[in-house]
Amino acid sequence: MTAKHATATVEVRLPESTLAPLRAVAKAAGLSLQTVLKLTIATERLREQQREMAERAAPFVLLADIRAAAGDREGKLMQDELMERIRQQRADSVRLDFLESHAISINLGRSNGYAHIAPNRDAIDKAITG
Repeated sequence: MTAKHATATVEVRLPESTLAPLRAVAKAAGLSLQTVLKLTIATERLREQQREMAERAAPFVLLADIRAAAGDREGKLMQDELMERIRQQRADSVRLDFLESHAISINLGRSNGYAHIAPNRDAIDKAITG
């Protein structure tokens, strides 16, 4: 059993402003205008496919960027582990912001200045939440 493939012919009228550069390309390359038109159409189809592939890949690229920002560049953490790491990093960020705004400085009697003393994480969390 053999399958027959039907081909359709579509007639398209292009303005001379579009055809002139294509004719010049065809002449310079030693090709027919029809061949240059087919190559132009095929190139545009490939570009469209590349755009579609980039759009489909965008969420995966975003996830890879989020993983890298969270310190999981190799993507080894499972989703729940990644989320927990991000939660911990956010909590650490809140603690750091709190410490920077409530730091206690004491003079150590050194020529270079001061040391900062902060309570432990539980005390910081309690102070933050009230």
